[in-house]
Amino acid sequence: MVEAVIFDWDGTLADTMSVIVKSFQRMLAEVGCFVEDEFIERQIGIGPKNTFREILKAKSIPFDDAMLDDLVQKRTAIRLDMTGEPSLFEGAIDLLNALRGRVRMALA
Repeated sequence: MVEAVIFDWDGTLADTMSVIVKSFQRMLAEVGCFVEDEFIERQIGIGPKNTFREILKAKSIPFDDAMLDDLVQKRTAIRLDMTGEPSLFEGAIDLLNALRGRVRMALA
């Protein structure tokens, strides 16, 4: 019997891909790095620092941990400013309502 359900937010309940990609693109442009959106999308899920690391490596742009940390920090602020009201995937609210009161739910 299922006792609890833990949901991820990005890409599970909310369609945040465009905001994620745009926030990476803005920060990459600041360091003179230009990649296709699809390149960024393929990196999603490995964490922002690793995403920046892989992209900069692929484009032969020199970096260090301090630069990566700065990019991540600034990208997080930009992403929060861009988020606004979330766009939930179709059926997300219906699913949450169906589970309400039946199992414990959490958002990771």
